[in-house]
Amino acid sequence: MAEVLREERPEQTQDATWQKQQIKSFTAWVNAQLIKVGLKVENIGDDFSDGIKLMKLIEVISGDTLPRPEKGKMKLHKIQNINKALDHIASKKVKLVGISSEEIYDCNLKMILGMIWILILKFQIQDISVEEMSARDGLLLWAQKKTAGYKGCNVQNFHTSWQDGKAFCALINKHRPDLLDYSQLSDDPRDNLNLAFKVAEEHLDIPQMLDADDMLATSRPDERSVMTYVAMYYHCFAGSQKTEQAAKRLEAVLALERELQQMISDYETRASDLLAWIAQKDGELSESERFASFGDLKTALAAFKAYKSSEKPPKGEEKISLESHYSALQTKLRLNNRPAYHPSEGKLVSDIQTAWDALGGVEKTRNSFLRSEQDRLEKLEKLAKRFKTKSNIHSKWASGKVEACSSEECGSDVGSVMGLIKQHDAFNADVEAHALRVENLKQISSELREGEYENADDIESQLAAIEQDWESLTAQSAARKALLEEALAKQQQLDELRLQFAKEAGAFASWCETATEDLMEDVDAKKLKDVDEHRATFEALKEGVAAKQTDFDSVMALSASNVEAGITSNNYTALTAESLEVSWNEISTLINEKEESLNLFVFDLLKLLTLWEKRSRLPLQNKQEEREAVRVRFAEAANALGEKISSATTSVNEPGSGSLEDQLASLQAQQVDIANLKPEFDDVAAIDAEQQEAEIYDNDNTEYTMSDLAVMYDQLNGVATKATTTIENQILMRDQSGISEEQMEEYKDAFKKFDKNKSGNLDKNELRSALLGIGFDVPEGEENYQKIWEEVDPGQTGACSFEAFVDFLSKDKTDASSISQFIESFKCIAGDKDYITEDEVRRELNAETAEYVISQLAPYDGVEGGLDYKAYAEKTFQ
Repeated sequence: MAEVLREERPEQTQDATWQKQQIKSFTAWVNAQLIKVGLKVENIGDDFSDGIKLMKLIEVISGDTLPRPEKGKMKLHKIQNINKALDHIASKKVKLVGISSEEIYDCNLKMILGMIWILILKFQIQDISVEEMSARDGLLLWAQKKTAGYKGCNVQNFHTSWQDGKAFCALINKHRPDLLDYSQLSDDPRDNLNLAFKVAEEHLDIPQMLDADDMLATSRPDERSVMTYVAMYYHCFAGSQKTEQAAKRLEAVLALERELQQMISDYETRASDLLAWIAQKDGELSESERFASFGDLKTALAAFKAYKSSEKPPKGEEKISLESHYSALQTKLRLNNRPAYHPSEGKLVSDIQTAWDALGGVEKTRNSFLRSEQDRLEKLEKLAKRFKTKSNIHSKWASGKVEACSSEECGSDVGSVMGLIKQHDAFNADVEAHALRVENLKQISSELREGEYENADDIESQLAAIEQDWESLTAQSAARKALLEEALAKQQQLDELRLQFAKEAGAFASWCETATEDLMEDVDAKKLKDVDEHRATFEALKEGVAAKQTDFDSVMALSASNVEAGITSNNYTALTAESLEVSWNEISTLINEKEESLNLFVFDLLKLLTLWEKRSRLPLQNKQEEREAVRVRFAEAANALGEKISSATTSVNEPGSGSLEDQLASLQAQQVDIANLKPEFDDVAAIDAEQQEAEIYDNDNTEYTMSDLAVMYDQLNGVATKATTTIENQILMRDQSGISEEQMEEYKDAFKKFDKNKSGNLDKNELRSALLGIGFDVPEGEENYQKIWEEVDPGQTGACSFEAFVDFLSKDKTDASSISQFIESFKCIAGDKDYITEDEVRRELNAETAEYVISQLAPYDGVEGGLDYKAYAEKTFQ
């Protein structure tokens, strides 16, 4: 205090001019105080001699009540009053060196002026503080800042810098430009001084403590007088300065509020957009309508691949970014004493994660569906090819069959009729045997229709034509059969004598014809199996020929009997023993030729098959080698990338060492390394595309699939981003809450110790253990503990993050000043009213902030045009 009150003027004799200035300025200052209690001094040297006005002066400037003054007129009484005043001054730790009650009683003007100067310093100037400087320097700095930029104004001291009056005029214009136009000042210092003194006295209630003539009468005006007068300006404008500071505080708080509201709006918008995209993709990927063709399937496979490789990864990054945004928002709200943000229904981080996980399940289902569709369409293509092959075979078989059974020839006798009947029975047996092929075609067509084959209509049209031809054939065969049976009935009325020969000869001839036809049928086979079937049929035919030897002998005997009986002709048959013998011998010849033909055909077929096998094996082998090469290349690239991602994940998850800034720098470097893995990831994806093109769906050379690597890479990005956000939030909390590095490490150790499943979060019981572990006084009763849990988990996720844990421990629970300062700042610019007007808001705040806060303030009940700033404060902080 002694240093503050030490005179800081040059050591020199105070001349009469300075004393005159002090008497005038100090008298004006004293009267400016005493007027508050209805008193006044006329002569500053004499009017304090009884101590009464001095006591009143001390009461006014200190705000304290002194003991009652003595009413006596004796010197003793007056000395006692002066001592009461001086003792009270001393109680304020003010040292009045060399100034005693006797000096004041004796009206020692020099001592009285020194005392008044000390009082001015203590109660008028000492409380002035600008940028933590001393009272004198602080007042000078204030004057310099307020007059900066005014032409011809250069404040360097409290004497010569004020002689031209421009500094006084600049102070008035700075705070009340409506009272004085600085640009209209004259070049006459006396005019400027008188203008400033007059305006200050008439409009600012600052008494005129200085005189223009006194200021100009000396080369160096009295510093004490000037400082006292300038201090009156400071206190006069202190109210406007307070309002300015209040406005700045409000602008800072409102800027933060706008930032927080924008962050909330951004979260809501981004969360809505991400959830809408997830819902859209969920709907698109949930479609399970069968594909009509391979072209449609390939289009769907390409779209699904593009979704997995190009569309979903950016959305995964957006999800991670949104989670970081939400974490940063909640941290800012907590650190700035704001209520926790509760997203709209369905937009919690956990809701987004649930939707994201569900989308992953839909993806798997979609992938399985596409693969099953591929299998289905491949099966249908094979069935369609089988139908085409069988229908072609049927068409070849059916060609000419209707015409063959449309003949009107019925024979001229029993023998010829019976021959025709047997021939027709053989034909009909072939037709009945072929009926199974027609049923097989029907079955294939039905399966194609049930499988929704794209050309099922064409297949059914072909089948309808086949069925129509088949019905015509069976109907014509039945008609032919009926016709022959009718002819036979007629012929049976003819000579019974010819019947036996005709019958047996006809049967034998019919067999010969059939056997001959069978033996003359060309060998048509593409496989050895088909040749074996021909040979089996041939061997059976040979056995049949051997068995017919008896029949041949019987017919020949019967013919001889007929000849012996004198029968030279037979109306029932044109057959003769000679013709039958020729047929029989021809069959024997055909058997030998058939056997030789079969042997030669087998030899030629074996040579062709051997050659074909040699030629076809080489391209197949080359293709398999190419597919295996693709597998190996993918495996090598995937294994290398998988190891790098696993290693990077382990590194990111390892506890950091050093300061938080060091840990942040390390994580940021690791994020750069992770980003550098993207080209390698794209290379592996390109090889995987080659696998898909080559229809390679399994790879025993690696444990990784492209989907596995994509999930691992996305998770690595997420873990790194989350770890970086966590460290950034820790730095933010440390800087704003004053937590030391040692305290942060203590909190971190406790958190990790009780995070049993290493999830990066604490559940309700783990939080209680962690709080107890660091010595926190956990309140008794579940209801009280539930309040703590709700504070650290405002989003009701069931988990407490490390940021929330540290914020809870570092938060000053007794600090309720934020809302009170907010209200006090509004009250200041509102002129101590409980409401504020739009004009007051626009006058004190910048335009952008003013319009924002006006849009947020509700009307104040009972006052037209009034705005309720208290309600807005409660809404903002609670």
